[in-house]
Amino acid sequence: MTGPRLYAEIRAQGIAISGKDPYKAFLSHASGAANRGIGFKFTFEEWWDIWQPHWANRGKGALQLCMCRRADQGDYEPGNVRIATNKENCHERLLEWKTKRMQKPYRFREYRTTLNAELVDWAGGRNRSKGPYTEEEEHA
Repeated sequence: MTGPRLYAEIRAQGIAISGKDPYKAFLSHASGAANRGIGFKFTFEEWWDIWQPHWANRGKGALQLCMCRRADQGDYEPGNVRIATNKENCHERLLEWKTKRMQKPYRFREYRTTLNAELVDWAGGRNRSKGPYTEEEEHA
């Protein structure tokens, strides 16, 4: 059974559990994903089947529940999501960010020479007609 009658039953059930309308939450989730450039491939019934057992604990607090994508990759779709606490989701996102950050080579020498040149120019200690700062000047 699908359609308005099923939607009305689901909405009534969700409101009875937590006082929140599941259809409004579904629309909000879909539009939030679209605003972040993430695909949302759930029908309302599929989305509700995932949320129904956890509906009373859904929310924005650290220990309340949210829908997470696996490794924050791909779309919100069946098979690529799970329910976890907001704290867990934030921790996973931080680990993912750190992992990506560690994979980038950090070039301290390039950063230092650029920074030194900018500081010397800012302090007025360099004749600007000499051109950009080079590594040879560092060793002179």
